Amino acid sequence: MGSRLRRAAAAVAGLLLLGANALAAAHAHRMLVFQEGAPPAPASAAEVAALPAGARLRLLATGVPLPRPALTRGPDELGLGFVTVRFAARDGTPLEAWWVPSPGARGAVVLLHGYRGARDQLLEVAAHFVGRGWSCLLVDARGSGGSGGQRTSLGWHEAQDAAAAVAIARERAPGRPVVLYGFSMGGAAALGAVAREGAPADGVIAEGTFSTLLRTVERRFSMMGAPTWPGAPLLVAWGGLWIGTNGFSHRPVADAGRAGVPMLFLHGEDDFSGPPEDGAALAAAAGARGTLVVLPRTPHHPGLHVRPVEWSTAVDRFLGGVLLAGAPPP
Repeated sequence: MGSRLRRAAAAVAGLLLLGANALAAAHAHRMLVFQEGAPPAPASAAEVAALPAGARLRLLATGVPLPRPALTRGPDELGLGFVTVRFAARDGTPLEAWWVPSPGARGAVVLLHGYRGARDQLLEVAAHFVGRGWSCLLVDARGSGGSGGQRTSLGWHEAQDAAAAVAIARERAPGRPVVLYGFSMGGAAALGAVAREGAPADGVIAEGTFSTLLRTVERRFSMMGAPTWPGAPLLVAWGGLWIGTNGFSHRPVADAGRAGVPMLFLHGEDDFSGPPEDGAALAAAAGARGTLVVLPRTPHHPGLHVRPVEWSTAVDRFLGGVLLAGAPPP
């Protein structure tokens, strides 16, 4: 009788493991592969909590669909002149960006948007930089807006996109410093561009960026009211398979430790996706090159929209330091 029970228990455990892996594979696919015409997904813990229990269970069972991000506005709506620029990442992925020049520019800022966004997400941030005398290159990551591809890798392969964009900015602002600004996933791409792709940037501003992929997936499970183990590690493992890398190696905190440039980490006090403790880990890894600024009562949005004075003060001080350390302004 004992051996039968053990065999039955082993069979049940095997089925549960198989089911957990199938669920994780489906969720990872949903998170990483864009679907044309998919309905908008809840973007915050509050939106998830507001859903009926049945809807939350369906999301937990099937995963959150990922609509392909589309552009809905352009720089002209903010009175900014621009040209559209097309180029390619190292792996051949076609990319599209807006070049927004600033007369007599001090340098250039490459802007990288977040997960489920496109380059128009950062138009107001770009307008701030242009107003301070910095030309801007707003880039659509692979799979978003006008760029090619059908999936995201949450900043891993997007590091190639950022590195290619730095090269374009260098061409258009010769002899001037180039700074990478990335929001959330864009910050991970910016750090990876410098640390893994060797992009010749003079500084990185990473806002609301996660420290490791595993930590951000664990927070996603918590937001859905689900236990983080074993779901989060399984999701990271399958996600890595979908994007062709080891998901557990996607650690912006490690890139912050390897990037040999000045880094500013901006984090909102109320940011659930990229909380201040992740910013503290990133800044600690960066050592003397890293500065952490926590913006009070700020959720997962560019701080310019919520705390413009504090945000502008930190960013302007950082850019001033880049100018002092690098090429002089014209």
